[in-house]
Amino acid sequence: MEKIWFIINDSKHEGPYSLEQLEGFYEKDKISDETQIWKEGMDQSKEFREILLDEVGVPDLPPPIPQDAFITKEPVPSSEEIVTEVKFEEELGVKAENFEASPQESESVEFDDFDENTSQFEMKETNWKPIIIVLVLFIVSVGAGYFGLLKFNEVKRPPLMLMSNFESLKEMVNLNLEQSQYEFYVSKDRSKIWLGTNISYEGDLVLKAKTVPSKHLGKTEVEFTSYGTLKNNIATFEDISFIQGENIVEGYYSLEVYTTKKLSIPLNRKLEKLRKREFRYFNTTFLGHLKFDKFERMLSKILERERKNEFRFWGELREKYLTIKMISVQIQSAIENIFKDEQEPWAQRVKKFESEYKLKYADFFTSFVLANEDSYSKLEKQDFPDKLDIISNYARLSRIAKSIGSNTMEVLYSLESKEAQDEAIKKEAEGKLVGIIDLCDQKIQMIDEKANPTN
Repeated sequence: MEKIWFIINDSKHEGPYSLEQLEGFYEKDKISDETQIWKEGMDQSKEFREILLDEVGVPDLPPPIPQDAFITKEPVPSSEEIVTEVKFEEELGVKAENFEASPQESESVEFDDFDENTSQFEMKETNWKPIIIVLVLFIVSVGAGYFGLLKFNEVKRPPLMLMSNFESLKEMVNLNLEQSQYEFYVSKDRSKIWLGTNISYEGDLVLKAKTVPSKHLGKTEVEFTSYGTLKNNIATFEDISFIQGENIVEGYYSLEVYTTKKLSIPLNRKLEKLRKREFRYFNTTFLGHLKFDKFERMLSKILERERKNEFRFWGELREKYLTIKMISVQIQSAIENIFKDEQEPWAQRVKKFESEYKLKYADFFTSFVLANEDSYSKLEKQDFPDKLDIISNYARLSRIAKSIGSNTMEVLYSLESKEAQDEAIKKEAEGKLVGIIDLCDQKIQMIDEKANPTN
């Protein structure tokens, strides 16, 4: 016989072998009836028992012996003319008398001359042979029906699933481990997600997923939920509701999948080992098509760019806090000079302070706040680890700038209402400015520690 058959073992081909060799391996327990066999031209491998049914089939039974073979109208020869010994023992299962006859005369025998044993043979032939045929056909039909159910419910590759994902799924199912296994796959167009499992039951599932921060290639975090149905070891989730983000991005996700009610057991799975019909599964899993090393390289580049953005924004914040601090110190000094310079009249000193403040700082605070709001809107479109912290500091700077302006104007109005210097007003104004200066020093120190974490 031709050597055209291969044994599939751990995704490797062994062979080629002839069908007789495979049967020999089976007899020696080197392969089992579940061993996957393949030959050129087959779309996928089959179990050895299916190959045997397809190639060998059920042997044909010999047709029944017609009764008229034993009946003739010719006269029966006498015992003296019988010269040939005929044995019925092997073919008919009965022991007949030895007799002799010529070749022409031995072709037919008068039915009435058969003895009791011959009559028994006719009864057996008539009663048991049809029963045996019916039994064989019944067994073959039942076996074919069972294997047909297995074939109908075997794992099939969904459209848009990568072949590598499908091979991984089949390997997991074929291992038939006692512990339940779960694997997640994404379609080529990222429109759906599949759950592959060695659980052969059927029913509805819920999937919840959220990206792990700094472990994905998206510009924003992604969170979604979906509902799917488990059948033939695969659950398909394609109706995806996004809570955050708009698309499935390459990266790591915190996943949760669970049953909504008890899974049903298909008829052809009744004989398999029992598994839990309700479950809730949590894990951190990679969803995407990129190979691990390529994903890591791309992620490293993105994180490096984000770190550069982060350092740049923190550096800008440091300069802004330093500017606010310097202006606060200058205003504080100008207020102190009002109380120190006793050569000029009080009202003249206050008027001089008002003119210098409006000339140097009034327009500055307005432009400072506008520039901060512009930076704030740009930052919202960026993505980096400390984004929220940096944005909150930009907002705080705007509030500080506004408070310096309003506090200084309040001090100025208080000074103008007095005809002589009032130390209480001085202390109040200095107290507010010192608080702003201290806050700026704290923020500058915090930013320096972020830039140099080892110091």
